[in-house]
Amino acid sequence: DGKPRASILAVLLVSLFAVTDEWHQSFTPRRRAAFDDWALDTASATLALYVWSRLAERYGKRSAHKAEALLPTGIAEGGP
Repeated sequence: DGKPRASILAVLLVSLFAVTDEWHQSFTPRRRAAFDDWALDTASATLALYVWSRLAERYGKRSAHKAEALLPTGIAEGGP
C-alpha cells in the first residue's frame, strides 16, 4: 500500500502482542505457551496486510476507503 514502515510496524506489534500472550498462557492453568501459535499469529498479520494491499491495488483507493468505513472508528481513523 506504499507504506512499508507502517506495515512492518503493524506486524511487529502483532508479533509482540502474540509473544506476551504466549508468555501469559504459560502461567494459566490448562493452557500452554506454543511457538507455533505465535508463528501463526505473526504469519496471519502478514497475510492480512498482503491481502489488504492487493485489494487496495486492485480496486483502487475509493474501494479501500469504503472498506475502512467498516472498521471500528479507532482503527479507521488511525487511533483514538
